[in-house]
Amino acid sequence: MIREVSLKRLGLWIFFFLLSTAPSIAYAYPNETTEIEESLEKGDIDIEDDNDEDDDDDWEDDKDDDDWDTDDDEEEGLEEHRRWTCRKELGYQLAYGLKQNGLTRNRPYMFYEALYTPDCKGKITFTGEGSFRGWYDFVTYDNDIEVRSLFGDWKSDSWSFKAGYQEIAWGETFGVYIMDIVNPRDLADPFFNELGWIRLAVFNFNLQLYNDPWYCQLIVTPIPRNNWFPQEGTAFDVLSRPPLVTLRGPTGFCIDRYGKDMEYGGRIGYLFESGLDVTAYYYRHWNRDPVYRLGLDIDHLFFKPVLRRVDSVGASFSKAYEETVLRGDSILHIRTPWTDDFVGKWKKRNVWRTILGIDRQFDDDLTIGLQYHFDKWKGEQLHYISTQLTYEMCEGEMSFQIFVFKGLNNHDLWVQPLLNWYINDTTTFQIRVDLLDGKSKYGTFDEGFIGPFECKNRMFIWITKSY
Repeated sequence: MIREVSLKRLGLWIFFFLLSTAPSIAYAYPNETTEIEESLEKGDIDIEDDNDEDDDDDWEDDKDDDDWDTDDDEEEGLEEHRRWTCRKELGYQLAYGLKQNGLTRNRPYMFYEALYTPDCKGKITFTGEGSFRGWYDFVTYDNDIEVRSLFGDWKSDSWSFKAGYQEIAWGETFGVYIMDIVNPRDLADPFFNELGWIRLAVFNFNLQLYNDPWYCQLIVTPIPRNNWFPQEGTAFDVLSRPPLVTLRGPTGFCIDRYGKDMEYGGRIGYLFESGLDVTAYYYRHWNRDPVYRLGLDIDHLFFKPVLRRVDSVGASFSKAYEETVLRGDSILHIRTPWTDDFVGKWKKRNVWRTILGIDRQFDDDLTIGLQYHFDKWKGEQLHYISTQLTYEMCEGEMSFQIFVFKGLNNHDLWVQPLLNWYINDTTTFQIRVDLLDGKSKYGTFDEGFIGPFECKNRMFIWITKSY
């Protein structure tokens, strides 16, 4: 079901556009500073230097000049009083299905980010951040204005506390982010693996404590959010079902539940003198893996996402040896919903996932990473290998990257070559191709997970302009 453009949403679009095009908010000064500047420009304030009488004549001469400037020290002092900084981005995303012979995404968007930093002189500092992204898709006629961040951040030497809408990154490995479970995901395009886009910001309280070499993080999300699932009839709606079976979205979480649905957990880590960084995790949350149940309404059948609480425990590590980095993530989802035999039938399973990897930087331009993936649940095992190569070209003006994800005891294959062209400091052009292969005839475990998407090869173009 496509979301409709309501008057309220249209109003938000207009407000968002005006906000993103307003240049005056980029740098705002405190009232006291602004008044001083105005007085200086009018010549109402005399500047005297008690330490150097020889400079008095110079200052008198300068005051008669309409174009006089303060010295570097005073300019730097004014810079320190700046409270607001902002970043704006306009972009366009275009995806073409190579086997579908048609567009699967046609999406212009606007992004606005503002950072508020008052002049704090105490031991505790405060920073406020807000960012929003608005987009419209001409293929699905879908649109949204997303809150990407909206929080306050209090910091001291030994702790930090964030409250508000935010994204929280967990894990060490690349490509497949098994440890990144705090935020739900936008699964409408499962192969658009940009975490800055697919993580859904949630309102939570995030406390971090530091006491070298220990660190600790505690997280509480009072009102969670669901994943965004592929909508019925869109490019990545691959759920096999008879024509009369409809696809429904998940049940939402309500404010009047007063925290009964909340998610919570944290992590604790230790940094050894050798440089080995080890972290242990626990998080109680609603299941992140998409699992559907078959339901019966009055006159028809439907598929609907399953929502159940899950306890997840895990660990990660990283260790750097000059140009080489070893890293790993391992997580156990306890009694998580899992598709059993065929779509619509599910059971609770203990699912264990592990990724072990190594990265090597051969020079300033070439980096290669290699990873081993392991998935296990009730007697079934899947083994994968992935690699990622990144090469900087043309003195940093272009970069090439290729990511390969290949099943060892299954038929899954995902190849993604990507080229970035940094046209200038503010403009980037990117083109990538997603090549997918697999099998999904019987739905058995040895066919992997990519099989339903084997006909979804596509070319993706992304243009960004920052201000």
